[in-house]
Amino acid sequence: DYTEWYRLQSPSYLSRFFMMLGLKETLWSLNDFTQLLHEVTQQREGMGYRMKHDMVIYPRPGSEFILIGPLFGAYHSLVRIVMELVGQKIIDQSGKIIKPDTYLVSLGNVVDSSPMNLETLTLMLFLMKANPDKVIYIAGDQESNNIWMGYG
Repeated sequence: DYTEWYRLQSPSYLSRFFMMLGLKETLWSLNDFTQLLHEVTQQREGMGYRMKHDMVIYPRPGSEFILIGPLFGAYHSLVRIVMELVGQKIIDQSGKIIKPDTYLVSLGNVVDSSPMNLETLTLMLFLMKANPDKVIYIAGDQESNNIWMGYG
């Protein structure tokens, strides 16, 4: 259970006050995750994705698929993967896939018993929002069965 860990990571009253005044920058918040989840959900529903497993792609011959194996909440590993893709000029600094006919596929279990689950999901949602037809998130048993949610 990572509830205590998350509590310790939360900004203090004084930090929140400085953030509200614009004197201190927030790096990440639960509201960021919630808003991004809402935006990506609306975006995908607007594209016609209504069902839980509802995405059809028509790759051209020669298309490339970059597969991201189970991360189990390893946020820093996902950051390193994204930075490597930026270095290889597959993704730009804004998270947009710039290499033609290239897809990014998450092979499930992006989250698990990690204190960085929400941050990991936020980064995946960021990539999905920037590339609605190029990022494919395959849910693993952790996501499908909500196993990860019991970890705090």
